[in-house]
Amino acid sequence: MGHLIKYGQGTKGQHAFSGYFPLMESRVPQGTAFNGRLPFTLFFVPLLLLFTALSNPVTGQVDYSRAGQPADQSDAQTTSQSTYASVNPAPLHIKGDFKHFELDKLGNLFLISQGGSKIIQYDLKGDSINHYDNISSYGAISELDVANPLKIAVYYRDYATIVVLDRFLSPVNTIDLRNAGIWEAQTIATSYDNQYWVYDKHEAKIKKINGQGKVTFASNDLRQVFDDGVDPIRLIDRDGWLYAYDPGYGWYIFDYYGALNQRIPAKGLKDIHVTDGVLTARIDKAGQPYLWIMDADPRKLGAVPLEKPLLINGIMDRTSIEVRQSMYLGRTGELLLLTDKGFVREPMSIR
Repeated sequence: MGHLIKYGQGTKGQHAFSGYFPLMESRVPQGTAFNGRLPFTLFFVPLLLLFTALSNPVTGQVDYSRAGQPADQSDAQTTSQSTYASVNPAPLHIKGDFKHFELDKLGNLFLISQGGSKIIQYDLKGDSINHYDNISSYGAISELDVANPLKIAVYYRDYATIVVLDRFLSPVNTIDLRNAGIWEAQTIATSYDNQYWVYDKHEAKIKKINGQGKVTFASNDLRQVFDDGVDPIRLIDRDGWLYAYDPGYGWYIFDYYGALNQRIPAKGLKDIHVTDGVLTARIDKAGQPYLWIMDADPRKLGAVPLEKPLLINGIMDRTSIEVRQSMYLGRTGELLLLTDKGFVREPMSIR
């Protein structure tokens, strides 16, 4: 794919793939009987709409630039799990020393401090609204999963422990995986049914754990399924599929019963994400960061470089910077970037 990136001046909503905003049709089912009389609602609804129009006259042109995008947070909650709200498209800059970030589907940003012990939550405007710090118990955070904004999973690999936080970042549950016989859990992810996927490295199995720490599902030994073995460092539950990424091979895509759907060779990727059926990641070539993008269809593979130099007002200049993490949101045409200077969210179009 010969994509061109225009950084810092993209048009909101532009992306590299089609089919993001399917149209929905509403039809009266065939065979519907009216018994010779029209329903009361056919008279009442037009009158209500007319009254609403007269009470709220249109004073300007209709803006189609946000077609297909959530209008507010309440709308965003009804979208698919991989959809991220962007009701405030303005660039966002947060200075500081952070090691990792996550974005939930409501648009809330979570930054992990460089020491790995503290989580700071920011709203759409970039205001700090909550924080979590539990270094005295488990040390540095290994993984953060915000797929469910009401049950945020914080994983401490050294202790094989998942701490579940509520929306205020207050602990509400602790799951010790060792009680389920899992001593070396390489990675975890929130499942579609509010349980937790876990890769048991010792048994080479993908397992599902409920809130009480009980194993409710276990795959076959992946060493027996794949001759070359599987060693995933990341699990992602999105859109009815479980994605597992192994840097020694690439992507493995499973259904919820552990059956393999497809394998995609792509070694050495970082910052693995799945949004709207598109795989995104970062890959470093000759010391330069590249944005790696792939549609669910393997034939549409494309690796696109970030335009150099990176210029972000107030955060970056022409001096050398360290890119720590990146995420591209194709639906909203935004690049999220974490560097040694701080966090930025900027428009970026791909053509």
